[in-house]
Amino acid sequence: MKAVARILLHSIECHRARAQIMLPIKRCIKAMEGRTGSEIARLTEPHETLNWYYLTATGLLVMLVIYGFGIVRAGTMRGSWQGE
Repeated sequence: MKAVARILLHSIECHRARAQIMLPIKRCIKAMEGRTGSEIARLTEPHETLNWYYLTATGLLVMLVIYGFGIVRAGTMRGSWQGE
């Protein structure tokens, strides 16, 4: 019984029937991906620019914090914080 099922499952006729069944499904999926892909691209474009601004602002903030720690450390090493 398994041998017959295996033969039927892997036969050329079965592959052709599957391809025939899948053809309209593939067309539908391709059309849907085309519509949603262009819609997603349209909606995410402004967010990419905003993400770039956030990344730049975060980088500048990190550099400012590092610079500030350097100033504080240099000031404490000279004793300027103790009124000297």
